[in-house]
Amino acid sequence: MTLLHSPAYTPPPAPTRHDSFVGVLAQPERHLLPDGELLVFQFSNGYGAALSHRDGFCVLDCTFQAPQPTFETPVASEVLTGLDLAALTRLLIETESLPRHPRLVEADEALLQETF
Repeated sequence: MTLLHSPAYTPPPAPTRHDSFVGVLAQPERHLLPDGELLVFQFSNGYGAALSHRDGFCVLDCTFQAPQPTFETPVASEVLTGLDLAALTRLLIETESLPRHPRLVEADEALLQETF
């Protein structure tokens, strides 16, 4: 293989239903489960979301090492099921638009008090 004789380009597979969350900046981590796929989004504001065909939509607190479900946001106070693509996209955008998580705000304030 040389620059003049590189391998043929193979385009990536066509987007699946979950690749078309228009307006959502983060890309999900994909986890294969015995009964489907789990998509885990992590946003820079300290929140995230978990999506699966079986269990629905759940907001995540991503300030822990392993993201944990949280029901203390205005986006969703429970696991939401039976949602279509438009509703899922709207919920993801709302979650991504939440104000910075209070734990991150506390950490930022503590860092501002440090002398470097």
